[in-house]
Amino acid sequence: MITRAVGERGQIVLPKKERDRLGLHKGTSVVFVSQSEGVLIKPEVDPQAWLEEFLDVPRTKKALTPKQMKKAILEGR
Repeated sequence: MITRAVGERGQIVLPKKERDRLGLHKGTSVVFVSQSEGVLIKPEVDPQAWLEEFLDVPRTKKALTPKQMKKAILEGR
């Protein structure tokens, strides 16, 4: 277990090993999820990137519209 002190402005430094493991770099957005035992901190996931990976849809030059996403889901891609 690693312990860190909360700074004057509420900041906490994440250990480098954990930042590297999660792919966190300066400017990376993170999500704080409240749980009964504490707070889970995880990288924010781009919804379109997640959906494309989940559906294995090749990336396009432009973002898909909601209608195109729905069509891809219905086609099972």
